[in-house]
Amino acid sequence: MSESVWCDNQTNKRMLRISGASLPKQELIMQINLTGHHIDITDSMRNYVDSKFERLERHFDNVTNVHVILSVEKLRQKAEATLHLNGGNVFADSVQEDMYAAIDALIDKLDRQVIKHKEKLQSHRGNNINKYADAEQP
Repeated sequence: MSESVWCDNQTNKRMLRISGASLPKQELIMQINLTGHHIDITDSMRNYVDSKFERLERHFDNVTNVHVILSVEKLRQKAEATLHLNGGNVFADSVQEDMYAAIDALIDKLDRQVIKHKEKLQSHRGNNINKYADAEQP
């Protein structure tokens, strides 16, 4: 008999299955807030930003919220973004002559920072395990 039990805790939500079968991983949906400063955000710009941020989701799926600001000042096209991650925030900006080039450079910077953040989290988790293993040995 397979019976599902849903537990709701204030700090986190967990799904339990009495039968012991594995459950599918819950997906976090990344919310992208796109703001234009002295520029109208077109559908093609929005689609371009969305497609580029999918690359970040492949490397680190714990991005919960992204705030992107695209701005134009004379001949400078500026793209900046703040990523809200589980465990911190990541900020990057890029200035180019073309807005699409600025978005590409922004994504490259964010990608490097997110990978560095992910490696940092993994190394901290691994260090804790090693400390406990060393402490248990006589």
